[in-house]
Amino acid sequence: MSFEEAGGFPEVFLTAFLNLFMLADIKSTETALIHGGGSGVGTASILLLKEAHTRSIVTAGSDQKCEQCLKLGADVAVNYNRAPFPESVKTATNGRGADVILDSIAVHTCPEISSRSRTAAVSF
Repeated sequence: MSFEEAGGFPEVFLTAFLNLFMLADIKSTETALIHGGGSGVGTASILLLKEAHTRSIVTAGSDQKCEQCLKLGADVAVNYNRAPFPESVKTATNGRGADVILDSIAVHTCPEISSRSRTAAVSF
């Protein structure tokens, strides 16, 4: 592995940690919605949330990416090309919606799932 490739590890894990745990202050009793679950920040988020015993719902653009997210430890994975993710999030949270939304891919979060959420928008 090159130094450049190795440099990606701390970048994605620190980005996920900073946004989820330091800025949004997510708790183990809460649920996080991670847009781009198959991305570097997305996969780091899944692993960190699993370690913290915090529920995660991820969105991804293919069934294969959703399967990989579930294998990593995501609790729910939604292929946004197959189903509207807001309804899936509401179903997965018994109508509550996500407590924290991590948006590293600039998805416009829908008001019906984010009205009570803390949103961490990651800019690159």
